[in-house]
Amino acid sequence: RILVNKAAYDVRLPYTDIVIVSHSETQRGDVVVFRPPGEEYSVFKRVIGCPGDRVTAHGGRVEVNGVLLEYEQVAGAEYERAAVENNLGAVIEQERGNGPPHLITHRGDAACEAAAVSGLLAKDEYFLVGDNRDNSRDSRAYGPVQRSAILGKVVGKYRPDP
Repeated sequence: RILVNKAAYDVRLPYTDIVIVSHSETQRGDVVVFRPPGEEYSVFKRVIGCPGDRVTAHGGRVEVNGVLLEYEQVAGAEYERAAVENNLGAVIEQERGNGPPHLITHRGDAACEAAAVSGLLAKDEYFLVGDNRDNSRDSRAYGPVQRSAILGKVVGKYRPDP
């Protein structure tokens, strides 16, 4: 379970998608809740690119404005509490250079190179990617996400006591 601040960026008319006031902008590194293009359900992904950025994603690696983010491999114990259904990759790394450092996972083989994409983000477009790079349907599949589709910011996790 995750905790979401639905008023982090916008105040909306209750029970609608009508924005009353926008008071903050989405930043690189934020984990946001949004509706994928053409879908009715919501998912959460990390903001990798903001309006005006050129984003290139190839395999488990990301470049923003021509600068490759930094990657450092870490021990698998970092993900020891992750559910088996998450299908974590063999490689677990800390990604730096795009918001706060965070963990990602991927297979680390050439098979994930098929997901290579590159593009310049227009006004009000964001590039969103999951931290489980091999098991994430995100902007690499459906392109940039419009600002209006972003519903809130993930602010924490909730784990009830067993």
